[in-house]
Amino acid sequence: MRSIEQINELCTLSKIEIYNCRIMKRLVPILLMLIVNSVIAQNIWEPINFPDTLKSRAINAEKEGILFVATGGNNEFGGLFRSFDLGNAWMLLDLNLPSYIPLHTIKYTSNGNLLIGTSFCILRSEDDGDSFEQACTTGGNILKFNISPTNDIYAVGWGTILRSSNDGITWDTVLFTYSNIYFADIDFGINGEIYTVGGSYDGPHTGSGFHRSLDNGVSWENIGITDQHLNSIEVNNDGVILVGSNSAAIYSSNDGGVSWSLVSSMVTTVIESTYQDNLIAGVNGYNYNGCRFSEDWGNTWVSLNDTVLNPYINQISISPDNTVYLQCINLSSQQYQLFRSYDPILRIKDVIPTPEILLYPNPTNNKLSILSYPRVEISRYAIYNQNGQKIVTGKLINNSINVSTLKHGLYIIEFELESKIVRKKVIIE
Repeated sequence: MRSIEQINELCTLSKIEIYNCRIMKRLVPILLMLIVNSVIAQNIWEPINFPDTLKSRAINAEKEGILFVATGGNNEFGGLFRSFDLGNAWMLLDLNLPSYIPLHTIKYTSNGNLLIGTSFCILRSEDDGDSFEQACTTGGNILKFNISPTNDIYAVGWGTILRSSNDGITWDTVLFTYSNIYFADIDFGINGEIYTVGGSYDGPHTGSGFHRSLDNGVSWENIGITDQHLNSIEVNNDGVILVGSNSAAIYSSNDGGVSWSLVSSMVTTVIESTYQDNLIAGVNGYNYNGCRFSEDWGNTWVSLNDTVLNPYINQISISPDNTVYLQCINLSSQQYQLFRSYDPILRIKDVIPTPEILLYPNPTNNKLSILSYPRVEISRYAIYNQNGQKIVTGKLINNSINVSTLKHGLYIIEFELESKIVRKKVIIE
């Protein structure tokens, strides 16, 4: 970490205005303290404002600028809420369903249409939730959607696997069983395999664990892991399968699920992957609730807990810019149910913001000055409004941005550095 004397030298070498150098000298001790505190505390998450009188059940942030949250439960109000401003304001959508029908999962199709899995039917919307139609009436709860490499949509739930080949308009039954089996998650191999995981309440070896089909869903086999309740599955670009269980274990398979190896001893509630094959998991257990991150497909994990967040995570949704959204079980010790990461989570080194960028003054109404430590080249910047719309782009001039033409409100400024993207909030008065 550079000393104040080194910062002075940098100011001279880079010919920054004397005014900015003086400001920088005064701010460096404060900035260094903020960086150290950030490294120690790892403040990764920020709460999303949502009524604490409602019990959240599902979350979706797949479409830029739109956030959905489903609510409901035993004797709880069930509904679907939508926000266009990162959760500051919410609208209750009309599903034309009784409020006691549980909503379990939310998913966008490849064509940008919205699907809602419920205990009664599948709902479909072509206008981001302004209106819905019942696409399918099922005999069991729909717990998860996923889209295959051939663009078919699969839905899994209690004793049911459904498939749609026309963007969710109509559905065919791939598998239906009268036994006490639930399918919790589904994913696909690189050679057309279909994999699903779940559990059975009829005892060991009666349908729990891992199932696969090698013939497009015509026949299924329960192999490899048959005595444990599995609740999540991810397959990477090399075809390696990873599953999470309720029995403090994450397993990996390199041969299509025939044999498995233990890669981690964690109870996982959910595992999601980014397009770079990084993993984010919600974990649960004595003294280790929270979130974990892996860059090596589950072999090693790093804690994403901070001084704010250590709850029971139920669902994870990753936005187009790799910001992570969490839906958590409402606990008496935890005020909030919904969280998002301050910054996109691509690699664990991005969790601790280096370099640090400081905006001053903030709030402002005219000129915004930019200070970075250590000093780095900022090639371009973009300004987004609260609806996620890009409204200004440009290059820094004398380490500052003229914001006098912006309306009052909260904005996000995205800085493009040499090796990463950094986003900061600014308030225009």
